[in-house]
Amino acid sequence: MHKAKNTLTKITLSSIALLFAGCSTLVPVKKAVKEPVKEEVVIEKKAQELSISMETVAPLTNPKTEYQYTINLNNTTETESIVELKNTGEEPLTIASITLKDPSHLLKSSNNCTQPLQADETCTLNVKFTGQEKGHFTSTLQIFSDDAEHRTTNILINMNAKDKFHGSIQQIKSAKVKQEKTIKLKFNALNRVQYIQVKNDGLATLALNAPKRSGADANSFKYTTDCPTSLKIGEKCEVTVTYDPTKKEGYSDATISIPSNGNITPSRYIRLEGYSKPFSININKFVVSKNVGDFMDDYFESSKTYYFRTIYQENTDRFFTDGVKSEIAQYFKANNFKLASSAATADRVITIYPSVKTMKNEKSNDMKYQIVINGYLTTKAHNIKTDGSSLAVDYKSKISNTDFSAITLNNTLFSKEKFQFGMNIQVDNVADDKEVAVTVADLVVSKLFNVLGLKDTKGTK
Repeated sequence: MHKAKNTLTKITLSSIALLFAGCSTLVPVKKAVKEPVKEEVVIEKKAQELSISMETVAPLTNPKTEYQYTINLNNTTETESIVELKNTGEEPLTIASITLKDPSHLLKSSNNCTQPLQADETCTLNVKFTGQEKGHFTSTLQIFSDDAEHRTTNILINMNAKDKFHGSIQQIKSAKVKQEKTIKLKFNALNRVQYIQVKNDGLATLALNAPKRSGADANSFKYTTDCPTSLKIGEKCEVTVTYDPTKKEGYSDATISIPSNGNITPSRYIRLEGYSKPFSININKFVVSKNVGDFMDDYFESSKTYYFRTIYQENTDRFFTDGVKSEIAQYFKANNFKLASSAATADRVITIYPSVKTMKNEKSNDMKYQIVINGYLTTKAHNIKTDGSSLAVDYKSKISNTDFSAITLNNTLFSKEKFQFGMNIQVDNVADDKEVAVTVADLVVSKLFNVLGLKDTKGTK
């Protein structure tokens, strides 16, 4: 009984299984798909790269130059520059060395670029110009790094310096009124006082010493000053110069200087010109076209006796003509020469032909003289021996090419030399026409003596 039961049970289960199998839908079996193998991508970091930026710098555009940058410094507004070094790569950047080549020894430098720079990290170095004297200087800053493309970076440093200690001088009428810059002060009997202003226009305190007078006529001028021993930047002081026309007749020349530790412009000294008359007079032009070369008494014995003949070529102020005559007499007396009363009794006859033109500006009260002097110097030498058979005796010097002949029976030898010179004279602030004419005559006679080779000793001390 038990066996039969068991069999039935098995058959029944099998039938059931078959029944279900017959009624089910067949499902296709998927094949296994092989997934692709993923490759691992390695991204490389950007190499280290040195980037430079700074003030007062500009990249040089010329690719042929050995410098990649230039720095412009001076000792006034741009005395220093800060240079920033930056690693714009991703790998660490090593600054191997920073070298300053400075033959001027006027630069100071410092830097904190002592460690490798990481990505986007910066460091700085500083250069400072310390020059105090005028000049142009150049230096080079070299940066060595492991930037593969720019292992060496050269920076040119240009340095331009003005004088650190500097002052200027100008003539002024008073402490409040300025005039044009000048290095010449002109005085006369009516204009005896002039002013000088000293200003510190440098960059540091200016040390001053007392003014110094120099020159042959220094005693004709005195000074007072309110200048201290030092001037701060921008400060001013004054020197008052006074002329004494009684110290010397005519012209007085001297200089006054302002000693200091700086460079005083336009000059360390100022020219002082004084004239003892109540006006100012200048010889603007003096031209000699012909002068006396040889003198007869260089070859023969002759006494110094002169006769002057003056023939004016145009109407001339009588004050001038009288002045010429008077001045000639004074010059001869000062030189111990003799003036003959006639040409026949003179050893030398001087004939002059003055041409004098005057122009006066009534508004400014100034005058101009244009003077041309033509003339002849005739020299006679006595005691010439002849053979008694000839009326004319020839003489020719092999040394000086002097060639002349005697043409008289009294054994007198003549030499005639032509001379010519011209002058332009400017007179300012004319107060008295007569005094001006006499003074101009003095100048003309002085130059006449010079052209003739005679000593001009009148008026000297």
